Amino acid sequence: MRPSQRYGTEGGDSALSETADRSAERNNRVIREIADRVIPHQAEFAEGLLASIITDMPSVVPDREYRDMLRVSVIENTMVLLDALRANVDPVSISPPPGAVTYARGLARRGVSLADLLRIYRVGQAQFTGICLDVADGLDEANDLRAVKTVIDTVATYLDHVCECITVDFEEERERWIHSRSGLKQHWISRLLAGTVADTAEAQRAIGYPLSGTHLAVDAWIIADRAQVTASVEVLDRFHDLLTTAAARASTVSVHTDEAAMTIWVSLREPERNLIARLKALLDADPLPVQVATGLPGDGVDGFRCSYDQAARVRKLAESARPGPPQILTFADVAPVAMMTGDVAELRYFVGATLGPLSADTERAHELRETLRVYLACNRSPAAASERMMLHRNTVTYRVQQASEELGGTPEGVDQFTVSAALEVCRWYGSSVLCAPP
Repeated sequence: MRPSQRYGTEGGDSALSETADRSAERNNRVIREIADRVIPHQAEFAEGLLASIITDMPSVVPDREYRDMLRVSVIENTMVLLDALRANVDPVSISPPPGAVTYARGLARRGVSLADLLRIYRVGQAQFTGICLDVADGLDEANDLRAVKTVIDTVATYLDHVCECITVDFEEERERWIHSRSGLKQHWISRLLAGTVADTAEAQRAIGYPLSGTHLAVDAWIIADRAQVTASVEVLDRFHDLLTTAAARASTVSVHTDEAAMTIWVSLREPERNLIARLKALLDADPLPVQVATGLPGDGVDGFRCSYDQAARVRKLAESARPGPPQILTFADVAPVAMMTGDVAELRYFVGATLGPLSADTERAHELRETLRVYLACNRSPAAASERMMLHRNTVTYRVQQASEELGGTPEGVDQFTVSAALEVCRWYGSSVLCAPP
């Protein structure tokens, strides 16, 4: 080969290399621009994903603590992924963020399936990819399909990698949980609640509790500083002792649902009201920072499960109630409202259509709603309502008059059944069914 030919070839290779470098640089610039445009939408994306998961997969967000844990996991995963896109980092080299690991291990201890956990990531992948494509659509170089494809591939590779790592953490935690004494008990109780136990006798032996009797589920949770885990465990253990005393040494079985909450089943030998009365007296004498919710008594395995579901509904109402509930709240206390659980949007529509301006989420509207609610509950007696609310009778009369005018009528003309139902919904569901202030 002649020197001129050799040099010409090398010059061509150099030109190709420079072209490739410029192409790669432009590709990375477009990817960074896409990531930068997603950043302002991080919070909106996280809340949207959280809302869809709560609606479609309630088992992975059993309570407020797990909702917060999921939010942290979503936010941390989003931040890590955006950083990887901006810095052109190999996603396989990244460890799962701490919040994702904590949430996965928590679900493992709750008996949630691995399939449900991985489904969260698939839903997140679809929604995150969608928002990346949305912001890329407005770029000058959006027609650079190579950059868009790289973004999609990076998102998929990162989530595949995280799912592999999370699966290992989840299965190891599940194995530790099942082989621990409390974990084994909770494993069987989770199966009882899911209706997947074929041999009731085997489950009964495993949890050390008779399943053939009448059961009352009792939820108890800390209402003080949840950060003091050691103190929380001691408080819950003390509550368990008080409940056992109130139950006159009847059989019980309990599981800690997290560091600051537990569920206890009591095998009843007497009317529920007797047990509740004794428990209330014991808590009055030995105040504990706990809130208590109970279901209705139920027979057999179905009753075991049904009473638990009812107690869980009551707990949700207790946590959103305004004003706050009594320390012990039973399903019988709130049965009509508790059975309305499901479609909060439908309840919000009912409240707005029934109460009009009184459905506003303001302090003034709250005062009028609560006064009218108590007034109607007291058979429209201002004297009885003032005594219950510890207000002057004239104050009650004035507020009732104002509330009635907001409803477009007089105190005597209020439709007691419909209005009372709407007011009770407001009382127990709080801001979730109220309208934003005008």
